[in-house]
Amino acid sequence: MGLTEYGGKVVFVEKKSMDPMLRSKILPRAENLAALLNLPKDETFHSLTCREIVEEVGMVPFVFNHPNRDHAREPRSLLGLFSGKDGIDPPSLTVRVRLALRVACVVQNFHRTGWLHK
Repeated sequence: MGLTEYGGKVVFVEKKSMDPMLRSKILPRAENLAALLNLPKDETFHSLTCREIVEEVGMVPFVFNHPNRDHAREPRSLLGLFSGKDGIDPPSLTVRVRLALRVACVVQNFHRTGWLHK
């Protein structure tokens, strides 16, 4: 995962491995997922917009629009942000609880639509 420039814009790329023997089965599924992730969504459904997939040998990179085009930065983990290692003060307990509630609501929406399983 990470940022790169694609089509003159900064994008977020997530690569998924693909067994070449299963290409004919996996590639159509990846294309369908990319098309689904490209559809307009309710603003409470926090998922990135997928521009397209790019087939590589043994990989399927998903190319997503960066959510903040004006300040495109590498994604950071919540643990990294909360630890204060990046020189940023960790958020207050109140902010952490609000964030936890927001994340829980997002996960609930994904479950409700059938996007998450197991």
